[in-house]
Amino acid sequence: MFLHLVKFATQQGFPIPAPPPLIQPAAIMAAAAPAVNTGQLQDPSPNIFTRDCHTSELFKQQFWMYCGLNSNHKVMWSPYLRTMLALTLIKGPLVDDWASNQVQAVKEKVT
Repeated sequence: MFLHLVKFATQQGFPIPAPPPLIQPAAIMAAAAPAVNTGQLQDPSPNIFTRDCHTSELFKQQFWMYCGLNSNHKVMWSPYLRTMLALTLIKGPLVDDWASNQVQAVKEKVT
């Protein structure tokens, strides 16, 4: 996640942000309240991406936050399922064919 912020900052000409504090993952997990597992993904879900180039970075940021919010869900444990989830959020006449091709390509890679 931090590397995405560094890349975005350098591309936009912003100063590179300071790295996050070095905290052991166990300490982070112990400090967080356990999530109630209802079997459903928690909201808010990312906005649907329709190929508007002005919202592509926002979509990626929202999707990674959504993944973090739902990190205990079984969908997030699998790169295949995470990819399929992301592709379900890419809709519209300008991207439907592309998304369909990506679904097919991912399916072919895992079979």
